[in-house]
Amino acid sequence: MSEAIYSWFWQPPIEGEPGLMMIVDNHPGPTRSEVPMVVEDLKTILQEVETQLPVDIGLFQMRIYSRTALEEWFEIVLDGGTRRFYAKKPEFTQAELAQLWEARLDG
Repeated sequence: MSEAIYSWFWQPPIEGEPGLMMIVDNHPGPTRSEVPMVVEDLKTILQEVETQLPVDIGLFQMRIYSRTALEEWFEIVLDGGTRRFYAKKPEFTQAELAQLWEARLDG
């Protein structure tokens, strides 16, 4: 189990389009250096959140975005066959992703 502190949400795939998942690092700050950041424990965190999805939904069916403790968004790309993942610059702007994260509270 990850010791990182994070929040997340997801929306299922709709009409053949990928679903959405967002993971936000809620690191308590530099005074708590023993707490890992999300990026340091991303593999474990992805496994944890996947266990909370319905059995017919896989991470490879999602567009996954994560926000670091410094509030920078990045996209996580997962290969469904190998289960390997890598981070890349998101296609959306930082402001668009922040707005999308905030919009989850309205839904």
